[in-house]
Amino acid sequence: MTAPPPAPPPAPPPDRFADESASLRARLEQNPYDVRAMVALGRLHRSKAFEQGSLADHFEAGRLAGMALELRPALPEAVLLRGQASASLHRFAVARADAALARRLSPGDAEAALLAIDIDLESGHLETARRALREVAHAFPSVFVLGRLAAAEMRLGDVAQAERLYDQAETLARQSRQRVWLRVQRAVFERERGDLQRAKRLVAEALEIEPDNHAALEMLPEIERLAGDVDSAARSCERAMAKGPDLQAISTLALIERGRGHAERVARLADDAERGYEDLVALFPEAVRREATRFYLAHNRKPDRAAELARREAAERPTAESWRVLAEAELAVGLIARARNAVDRMFQTGEQGARLLFTAARVHERARMRDAGRLRRQALALNPTVERVMP
Repeated sequence: MTAPPPAPPPAPPPDRFADESASLRARLEQNPYDVRAMVALGRLHRSKAFEQGSLADHFEAGRLAGMALELRPALPEAVLLRGQASASLHRFAVARADAALARRLSPGDAEAALLAIDIDLESGHLETARRALREVAHAFPSVFVLGRLAAAEMRLGDVAQAERLYDQAETLARQSRQRVWLRVQRAVFERERGDLQRAKRLVAEALEIEPDNHAALEMLPEIERLAGDVDSAARSCERAMAKGPDLQAISTLALIERGRGHAERVARLADDAERGYEDLVALFPEAVRREATRFYLAHNRKPDRAAELARREAAERPTAESWRVLAEAELAVGLIARARNAVDRMFQTGEQGARLLFTAARVHERARMRDAGRLRRQALALNPTVERVMP
């Protein structure tokens, strides 16, 4: 089959940050030592990074914070900003040091406390993060604290408690940004336990509130594809890509086109995504390695490259998901013993979940181990659709 001709590229969306950015840069031209302007501009880049999914803007936020700290080494807001930017880029050693310093400089600062917790969540120290979140939630329950705690409880296997916490957070979500954030977080929860229709509704609700929300736009196509609504998923991919280069949307669209038999377009899309991932790996390796590995595995491309990226990721960020992806990558290159070792390391983290169990089942099947069937049944009991979301 021949793919339809590609649509002309959309006009780039207007940059709503442009005026404020120009004003702050003008301040810095007048006074290159204006550390407050540096921090304000860095925060602007951080907001832009979240709104547009731009790693380059996280980097720029950290760079501006570093410039401010060269002039004022103990400026609390600059320390916090550099730590936040580093955490978003998964540069956890720098982020952890800045989080500790920010808490010493501003002992009661909630953002500094949440930064330390987020680093633990992202780097795999879940029990530490859960204890800290429980303490904060007991004293100052908020949407963002309860949502984070729910995610930690889910990853540690207490799905019922996670659902109760999400319900509690809903009662506190009055601002638009709180409702959008919570719906996106809860959509991840529903996807991971197999309720794809509810996940899709939650993302749609988030987009009704905030039509340009990057996280929701990025998530919707994949959820729709998993739910079997491929035509809607393809439209959602195009919508996400219209906002700017979106590698996840490009990858999802390539999978959809593969199912439609459009081989030429599949190759073109997958080549575009591969170039994009490799460009980002060169610039921001810690933030992109895992997603790049998943891309290679999903498209059956360059298994040796996937294994190389996954090994580096597991070595530097030894979370359950890193070990799981490494196990899948080792399977792809036929190294069963290494895949079994990755599964063993995955289970040692204490995390639980359908994906983890399903990967373990796949590895144990290849290793001809007798518990493979039990692991598969446990995975399907947690999420009947888990095979669709692999790898």
